[in-house]
Amino acid sequence: MKVFVSQPMNGKPEEEILKRQEELLNYARKIFGDQVELVESYARNVEDRKTPVEMLGESITRMAEADLVVFSHDWNLGRGCRVENMVAILYGMAILYEQ
Repeated sequence: MKVFVSQPMNGKPEEEILKRQEELLNYARKIFGDQVELVESYARNVEDRKTPVEMLGESITRMAEADLVVFSHDWNLGRGCRVENMVAILYGMAILYEQ
C-alpha cells in the first residue's frame, strides 16, 4: 500500500520533518501492516525546492500515486495540508487522520 503523508512543514527543520514523517508512516503500519510504503514528497535538497505553490503542485501530483493519504493531527495548521485535504476529499481518496 502506497501512503502519502500530509504534515505541516513550514519553518520546521528537515530533521523534525523527516522524524514526523516516519512517525506517521508507522501510524499507518499499525493499522494496515508492514506492507505500507511512503510516497516520497519532501524535497530534501535545497536546489529541488521551488515556490510554495510549485511545491504544492508537486505534492498533489505525488499524492495521486497513493492508495492512502495520512494526515497528521495538526494538518489544519498548514496551508498546503488544507489544500491536500480538500483534494483528497473531493477526489474520493482513502484518508486516515492521526488521532
